[in-house]
Amino acid sequence: MKQPHSVGVAFSIPFSLFFFIITLAAAADISPGSTLKASNPNHTWTSPNTTFSLSFISDDGAAFFAAITYNGIPVWIAGASDPGGGASDSSASLQFLSDGNLRLVNGSSSSAVVWQSNTAGHGVSSAALHDSGNFVLRNATVSVWSTFDNPTDTILPSQNFTVNKVLRSGLYSCSLLSSGNLTLQWNNTILYWNLALNSSFHSNLTSPNLVLQSIGALSLHDQSLSRPVAMVYSSDYAEGSDIIRFLKLENDGNLRIYSSVKGTRTSIVRWVAVKDQCQVFGYCGNMADISPGSTLYASNPNQTWNSPNTTFSFGFISSGGGAAFFAAITYNGIPVWIAGASDPGGGASDSSASLQFLVDGNLRLVNGSSSTAVVWQSNTAGHGVSSAALHDSGNFVLRNATVSVWSTFDNPTDTILPSQNFTVNKALRSGLYSFSLLSFGNLTLKWNNTILYWNLALNSSFHSNLTSPNLVLQSIGALSLHDQSLSRPVAMVYSSDYAEGSDIIRFLKLENDGNLRIYSSVKGTKTSIVRWVAVKDQCQVFGYCGNMGICSYNDSKPICICPSMNFDPIDPKDSRKGCKRKMNIEDCPKNVTMLQLNHTEFLTYPPDIPSQIFFMSTSTSRLNCITSSPCIAATSLSDGTGRIYMKFPGFVSGYRSPTLPSTSFLKVCGPIIPSPSVSSPRRNDWRLHARIVLVVVIGTAVGFILLEAGLWLWCRRSSSSPKFGGFPDQYAFVEYESSAPVQFSYKELQCATKGFKEQLGKGGGLGAVYKGVIANGTVVAVKLLEGIEQGERQFKMEVATISSTHHLNLVRLIGFCSTGRHRLLVYEFMKDRSLDMFLFSSEEKSGKLLSWDCRFNIARGTARGIKYLHEECRDCIVHCDIKPENILLDENFNAKVSDFGLARLINPRNHRYRTLTSFRGNIGYLAPEWAANLPITSKADVYSYGIVLLEIVSGRRNFEFSWAYEEFERGNVMEIVDARLVDDHKADMEQVMRAIQVSFWCIQGEPSKRPTMGRVVQMLERIVEIEKPPAPKAVEEMSAIGTIVNGRNVERASSSLLRSEHKWSSDC
Repeated sequence: MKQPHSVGVAFSIPFSLFFFIITLAAAADISPGSTLKASNPNHTWTSPNTTFSLSFISDDGAAFFAAITYNGIPVWIAGASDPGGGASDSSASLQFLSDGNLRLVNGSSSSAVVWQSNTAGHGVSSAALHDSGNFVLRNATVSVWSTFDNPTDTILPSQNFTVNKVLRSGLYSCSLLSSGNLTLQWNNTILYWNLALNSSFHSNLTSPNLVLQSIGALSLHDQSLSRPVAMVYSSDYAEGSDIIRFLKLENDGNLRIYSSVKGTRTSIVRWVAVKDQCQVFGYCGNMADISPGSTLYASNPNQTWNSPNTTFSFGFISSGGGAAFFAAITYNGIPVWIAGASDPGGGASDSSASLQFLVDGNLRLVNGSSSTAVVWQSNTAGHGVSSAALHDSGNFVLRNATVSVWSTFDNPTDTILPSQNFTVNKALRSGLYSFSLLSFGNLTLKWNNTILYWNLALNSSFHSNLTSPNLVLQSIGALSLHDQSLSRPVAMVYSSDYAEGSDIIRFLKLENDGNLRIYSSVKGTKTSIVRWVAVKDQCQVFGYCGNMGICSYNDSKPICICPSMNFDPIDPKDSRKGCKRKMNIEDCPKNVTMLQLNHTEFLTYPPDIPSQIFFMSTSTSRLNCITSSPCIAATSLSDGTGRIYMKFPGFVSGYRSPTLPSTSFLKVCGPIIPSPSVSSPRRNDWRLHARIVLVVVIGTAVGFILLEAGLWLWCRRSSSSPKFGGFPDQYAFVEYESSAPVQFSYKELQCATKGFKEQLGKGGGLGAVYKGVIANGTVVAVKLLEGIEQGERQFKMEVATISSTHHLNLVRLIGFCSTGRHRLLVYEFMKDRSLDMFLFSSEEKSGKLLSWDCRFNIARGTARGIKYLHEECRDCIVHCDIKPENILLDENFNAKVSDFGLARLINPRNHRYRTLTSFRGNIGYLAPEWAANLPITSKADVYSYGIVLLEIVSGRRNFEFSWAYEEFERGNVMEIVDARLVDDHKADMEQVMRAIQVSFWCIQGEPSKRPTMGRVVQMLERIVEIEKPPAPKAVEEMSAIGTIVNGRNVERASSSLLRSEHKWSSDC
């Protein structure tokens, strides 16, 4: 099959050719007074080559249609866009009257007109059906009316489809916008498909015109364009000479290109607009209207209002053993909307409750039948509401004769469903928690409408342009942002099962624990699985354990405890409701003391930070709080900065973890009664002896378990601290923001890795990486650095720079070790390993072939991470070792750059030597300036990234870029693309082309010609246009590097290269 290389490639077929064909293909004139009759289907008006015919057709013999057909396939039907669809009876006739009007009537009566052309009095003297399929009414010189100018549901080759024309089929319509976008709408209101023209053309269009070319390309024409721009290709593009293709909007709401071989009566779909038919709005229709006066009763849970496909139901559900009832829309029994859930009562009603759709158009939930016991109502009385319906999308709508007046999608409670529009003025609520979309595109979680504890920011390049942002959860699992200023939606979140399964519904839910999650539920089951969570650490959710409560972990589950025995739980049955003092501070003015809580932080989020931050020593903060009557608690960050957070009367939310550097103090009435949750030495010894006995017993059966348990016990005994979590009292922290690195001892990391047992990878040339589990149960990756000769102070200073980086696409540094000569770094653990394991392995070996969408997201994420290091850090960080092995993937296949900042740990005097020798086998990623002994700047990383980007496209290691550029010049883009992606029909070829061009810009020989990483991100995200890149010049120095590194005596191979004064540039 001859397949085009990219969407948006221009065509050079002259438009005048189409006009020439049409001009030659005129039929013999049809004279006024001619008539076709439904009773004689063999009577037709035919084109000269007999390809097209105009006659009556019928499917069932009851309804007849005057239609133009090709091989018996209707391509135009008289009156198809009218309410009656052009249907007539067996007495119908199509009359070409002497006044020039063409009309379809039942019988012969002029009062039974089904459809007409309204061309009477316009001088029409003849008609003809052209070989193009265009039926024309004309006067002596020009066309007065034609089927091409009045399409119904089909576009034929050479037919001009302009902005003022519309294809219609039932409630669906297809239009061309003045911006060049092609759209599909339901009921002229719901836009469910939009094919955007490349943004570079938008501002220049004057009178866009869409044409289906006979070879299968749907192309856009305009006076401002030097040649047509192809927007769509049929899968049989440019194949066959006896094939006619046509574009058809069908009654299922989808737009398709069909191919039909001349002489046959069959047609084959060659392109479809909406790949997932269920994404077509209203495809399954609405349920039969629910009439005013209808009622649901809590006493009859089997009575429901259902969607047409029974996916969603509206009825009563109960909780608490039948004590409380809720009117809810459910999916597989899972509530996705609850009437009144956002109100103070949460929508709870009793067993006498009813949900009433009143004759005045109001929907209300009441206890009993009294209008005074209203629990919730829609407040739609007097708005002309005449019916209600539950859509297959899960949206319950109250509507008048023409439009929706009120809907659950416009009034969400705690859940967002696929296709639901979530705008700036809406909020999800669950208890004291709320989720909102801000006007500049950020997603936020708040407690009590005040404390902002989670904020997912949109890329800064989009902020200033947003006009009316709108969040949509796509059915495949991407949470994306839409806006008029964006050329395409921006995905902000992906579920872990993104694009998997066809029988799965996903929903976004704000739960009463203050966390936001994406769930997946297989149709037909009553279970749902968490596929994404906003706040990874549940204890970071403000107020999770209530006022004065402390959140901690028992194994991997969050638990709520009181600070000490000086407090009682407010509700012994629900520890999340917080704690209260046994004696109020006001009642013991002479006996107030400060309870010390190690490894504990009282959470401080915006907007509290400015009013609560002070600078003083830990002891001073303790004294200051106890002597200040407004102060009730304080948190010292223990990072040497003297930063203290003071807490005043209000809500105090605590978090305890052995990895937290904070020490907190809480004002109580003495004496202090320790909490049993904090082990005393005696209790700790008792637990230790019990574990030893248990290990010995089990060890008699399983020797291997005894060996590992012995190692664990040795680690426990080595710790002198009896405090929570078994960590020492004093941790030396370099810098602390929300997740500062902990200073571990070498022995602690030895225990965490079980003696450096499970190696994850070589970790480049600076040391191996091992899997470990630290005391709080967090799985980590421990990098054992080799050959680092820095002193402890200098090492900590460099770690401080590394730890100050916080970005979605960078691996997070959890901690470090600088005991003696040992230098180790502790990182977050990445489940899915590094990019090279997926990119350069077969699908069978890797377990999953990376789709193009996944590859492009990885490329874009990697670019964003490097851009952050270069342009957004306090100190510019040049990575020096960008390669697939250092691009790690999380469970959602998000890219995270690792090993950044490690170049800073190498002595500058031998940096070049260490780089060349340590990264042996990765020479293909090093920029030419390494061999030329030139200053190393951020442009060296840009070069390495360009090589990686080319590998992402090609799926091949150290790809030969000179050959790739030659294929690019010839237009053979598919020769560069990974052969395993040939069947990836979802691949955006315009993205592929963009990635290839960006890679060629990045690998330019001269650093000054390479773009910055900020520019790279803009080019990948279509924020700026990409000029054609010049050919990358092969650099002889790269072969010199290979010779140097692979020689037997590296240091002696080239003294001029390795012993010269290192030219390191700190200026990015």
